[in-house]
Amino acid sequence: MAYLVIETSTRLCVHQVQSKDREKCRQGRPQRRDAHDNCSISRQEVNGAVSNKVYDIFSPVGRDSGRTKMVLKTLDASNYDTDKAEHSHYLRSYEKYFQPLLDKDVKLLELGVYKGGSLLLWRDYFETGVIVGLDLNSVAVPDESGRIRLYQGQQQDTVLLDRLAKENAPGGFDIIIDDCSHIGELTRLSFWHLFENHLKPGGLYVIEDWSTGYWDSFFDGVAFGYQPSLKFSPLLFRIRSILAHLQQSAPLLNSILRPVKQLLNRKQFRSHNYGLVGFIKELVDECGMADITREDRGTPPFRPSKFREIRISPGQVFIVKA
Repeated sequence: MAYLVIETSTRLCVHQVQSKDREKCRQGRPQRRDAHDNCSISRQEVNGAVSNKVYDIFSPVGRDSGRTKMVLKTLDASNYDTDKAEHSHYLRSYEKYFQPLLDKDVKLLELGVYKGGSLLLWRDYFETGVIVGLDLNSVAVPDESGRIRLYQGQQQDTVLLDRLAKENAPGGFDIIIDDCSHIGELTRLSFWHLFENHLKPGGLYVIEDWSTGYWDSFFDGVAFGYQPSLKFSPLLFRIRSILAHLQQSAPLLNSILRPVKQLLNRKQFRSHNYGLVGFIKELVDECGMADITREDRGTPPFRPSKFREIRISPGQVFIVKA
């Protein structure tokens, strides 16, 4: 089963709290009601008693008197030459997925590294990790550890992608970050090639700055101008209901009914499908592939989604491979 999580807020929300801390939170601390829990606490209030089973924010490393200890390590980009320092919510989102990997020999690939500051950030965060960077321009990064590997080329060059993967992560990357062209067509090419061939099962693929598809001034972006209609037509709804019923009761008429149904339903919702925004919406379809190919209602043959989870948040998309 694949999961789709959509975030519209950058606030950290913790869904499971030990009972004592839950009571403490109710006794006067600032609260935010949540559908999953009666209490949430801020990052400053986390003291090791908090875990999040929804997003695996913190990584359990041991137990003490029945309580789970957590390792917390903050991503701070303020001393690195990277624009990620301008988007603190990006880093907080990364922490949710990176914390469980802190004690692993992580293999990380980033497409589009600018001056290389983010590579230094990842190197210092993952103390035994191998950090690979690809950029269209030549980049020099001072690295005494020898754990940063740099390549120059285009993100859609699959031969180059195969080579850097073979030389640095023959068993697959744990994390791949695309902060490269932000062009939908190029992002799609590198995504599927790397995801299918060079990302480990359970590995994380991140696409940054996906909203460029809403910018009219961007390469493949188009200004957003759609306003949804909130008017309801009982007559049109009744016609659509009859068509749906006939499709099930008279399947031999489907070749005639289906085009009519598509025409009527197409007007109900419209979607902005330009640039990187359009590609992200294609990924949502992949998330629903198990239902798309259902034997009884979908279009066989059945296949499960290639995603275990896709999480869409402002500026970032996180895909976990099944």
